[in-house]
Amino acid sequence: VGHVLPDPRHAGATASRMGLVEQLHAAGSGPVLAPDVERFAETLRAVPDVDVVVNTEGTVHHGAGDAYARCVRLAKEDGRHVRVTNAVLQGLTEGQVRDLAFADVIEVRETGSLRECRKVGLEATLVPDSIHAATWAKPTHYTRRLDGCVVIGCGHEHVVGRTFERLHERIPGSARYTMTEAAPEWRHLVPNLRRCRLYVTGRYHALLACWIAGCPVVVLNGANTSKLHDQLETVGSRCRVYELDEALAAVEAGVSAAWAEWCRADAARWLAAT
Repeated sequence: VGHVLPDPRHAGATASRMGLVEQLHAAGSGPVLAPDVERFAETLRAVPDVDVVVNTEGTVHHGAGDAYARCVRLAKEDGRHVRVTNAVLQGLTEGQVRDLAFADVIEVRETGSLRECRKVGLEATLVPDSIHAATWAKPTHYTRRLDGCVVIGCGHEHVVGRTFERLHERIPGSARYTMTEAAPEWRHLVPNLRRCRLYVTGRYHALLACWIAGCPVVVLNGANTSKLHDQLETVGSRCRVYELDEALAAVEAGVSAAWAEWCRADAARWLAAT
């Protein structure tokens, strides 16, 4: 359930959509349908004998994502086997809990969601984000020359505002490469990041891409803070989420060998778990 076309706004969302489809095909699933959630019931009637995978991709949290939770209930009421995958389930409403309870399998991608599920009585399993791990681990070539640069990725523009400008002004020779700018070349994001000296970001997917690329990362407080904090907690990281002024000071001081080693250890634990 969800779109299968590339998302022009976000490399991470595209990798999740396309990566899951590729994994399902590789597993011999046959045709993969990805209807718009609002047309889900109509699609179910057209395909009477299929299992349903709901790739929530972090969308069911803090009151958002009712449509995805509703798809779980509709599919189960129609007699399907239903798996919820790659989920962030936090701040769930009573209605979302009722709908999600219809799932045969719920897989959450970090520890915060696992605690939430236990609190509301949902049975769930912790399965780190293997969709992105599998998709971005495939060999490909670089498309950007970011050799040795401190690269600023920032977060959601409407939240972070002038973050990039402030970082760029304070860090000579820094470059900008956001998840939006990476969207058309999403398959090449990891080899591009491998050429960076350091990446500064407030985006969840960028953190994963840095881990796969082996690129040290400074995680910035922003719109994705809860996802980032829980992801770091899941791997037992010694790194943390920085406020903007702290991030500026840390980057200006230079990332220590210890920090780079912590990032490599986080990546190793996450990749081993996937």
